[in-house]
Amino acid sequence: MPDDYTAYRLWGRFPDAPRQRIVRLGLVPLTIGLIIAGGYVMARAAGAGWHSALVTTAAVPLMLATRINPLWILLTGGALGGLDLL
Repeated sequence: MPDDYTAYRLWGRFPDAPRQRIVRLGLVPLTIGLIIAGGYVMARAAGAGWHSALVTTAAVPLMLATRINPLWILLTGGALGGLDLL
């Protein structure tokens, strides 16, 4: 294999290329859609009790208002569910 990072190096070499701007603008809605779809699937798989709704309602503002990694929030919710507190 010649160089596994050729595309990466070319991407960094031409940061102001018009193609990069088009690709970035095209990836934004795709990324947002995948994140929303993943959250929807996880929410559908969870129980629909008031405990779960309370945890979800607390997790959303916490994620949006702080710089806490969302994986910690997900891990906390999983631990609460694993301990049968939800």
